[in-house]
Order: sequence, then structure tokens, then C-alpha cells
Amino acid sequence: MVKKIVVLAALLALLVMYLLPIGVVPGFFIGGTEQQVPAKWEDTSGIDEVRLRAGDLIPRVVIIWIVQVNGELYVSGGKDSGWVSRLLKNADAQLRIGDSTYAVTAERQTQNLDELMSAWYDKYQPNYPEIVGQMRAASSNPRPYEVFRLARP
Repeated sequence: MVKKIVVLAALLALLVMYLLPIGVVPGFFIGGTEQQVPAKWEDTSGIDEVRLRAGDLIPRVVIIWIVQVNGELYVSGGKDSGWVSRLLKNADAQLRIGDSTYAVTAERQTQNLDELMSAWYDKYQPNYPEIVGQMRAASSNPRPYEVFRLARP
């Protein structure tokens, strides 16, 4: 009986890990309360991580860094990432900041990428120097990442 309980608990833990984004493990559900996208985003300089849901037949929710440049919100991810490939196919997405969830359109950026990536470096360097160092090293051409502006639909 104890063995069955342990197996059941392990399966339940795996299911939760698969359904919810935890750390670098993506999930399906974004949660939060749906809100209308504000006319102007609040300052996100004090927010390190948000949740982003990239739609597809099987959606993917990831916990990701976000930057704000000239009042607009941006996310970036590796070109080989599952959520990035989903956004390239279908730009409809959901963004969760705190307890609020917003429907957004992820617009792939092809210009001003150096400025946008510098915003990431400046924001995250103090708290994540090793990760930012790796990002800087990988930022050569061809760029291994995509950058998306999270626009109002």
C-alpha cells in the first residue's frame, strides 16, 4: 500500500510539473485574472519574471524575463525554443504580470536588436551576472535568439 501511495505521489508531482511552469520547465496553464491591456504599461523595471503563454494546438507557458523600452514590453528567447517557434507560427499570446493576465500579440522584431538586448543586459546584469555574460557571448551574428514586442491586439 505504501509503495502505491509513493508511486501515485510521484506521478502527481510529475503531472503538476508538466502542467504548470516551474522554473525552466514549461507548462500549459497561465492562471491569473484576465484584464484588458492598459493604454500604457506600468513600469516593469522591478519585475524580473513574467509568464508568457504561446498558443498552438498544445500551448506552452514559460516563465521569462521581460524588459520595457520606450513604454513597450519585450521578451526574447532562443530560436530553437518551443515557445519561440509557437509564436513564430501564431503571434497570439497571453502575458501574466503578477495576478493579471493580458491577451497580447507577439510581434517579431528585426530592427534595433542591439538596443533591445542592451536593455536586458542593463536590467539583469546586477542580479544575474553569469547568465547575462553568457547572453552577451552568444549575441554574435547570426543571432541565436528572437525578440518579440508584446503589442496590444
